[in-house]
Amino acid sequence: MRWLIVGPYPPEQGSGAAAAAAFVAERLAEGDAIHAVSPRPTAAHEHLPLEGLAGIRAVWRVSRAEAAEGMWLRVEPGILLRHTVDRRRGLLERTALALLLRRFGHSVLDVGDVGLLPGGRAGRPVLAAATRLVAHTPNDADVLIANGAAPQRIELAGTDDGTNAPSARAVVVERPAPDYPAPTVLEDLPGARAGIEAAVRARAAQLRAAREEP
Repeated sequence: MRWLIVGPYPPEQGSGAAAAAAFVAERLAEGDAIHAVSPRPTAAHEHLPLEGLAGIRAVWRVSRAEAAEGMWLRVEPGILLRHTVDRRRGLLERTALALLLRRFGHSVLDVGDVGLLPGGRAGRPVLAAATRLVAHTPNDADVLIANGAAPQRIELAGTDDGTNAPSARAVVVERPAPDYPAPTVLEDLPGARAGIEAAVRARAAQLRAAREEP
């Protein structure tokens, strides 16, 4: 399967780039192919302006050119969606994003800023179109459900120490997982693309080895 990765990417620092690197490692471990697009110069395959409708059109073009079957999208300001637009523009952008998501058989929204996914006419089509939503706190999972997201589509990302427990109110998909080693190979990544790709592939090999252990 071929995935389109949209959002911050190493060696950029921050939770968005770290989430992208972790997802890419998982997909490579499964034997999938990836094509990454970031809004700033990084080790991604392409760097494009990603704000608003122009960004959504750009991602649509890349997805067609790459014949992508799945998309991972980081939800944070400036990655397609924006806070600083009026209601009409916000509705247009979210409607266009919902149509883009429906192009893929699999679409994952990694929710860094839950405020960009409101309920109602603007937000619900996006929440309905995504096949999986990754929340990073129990409160964010609650907000997504309150805004209309299907509980069975929500996954709560755990912290490395396992303390990020799901809220009692949020119904979160539980996915039994092997005992994966800590992602130390994804820390302090080098600036060169070759070094980053080597680190991500090393992490993918770790994940594969952990799954194959009896």
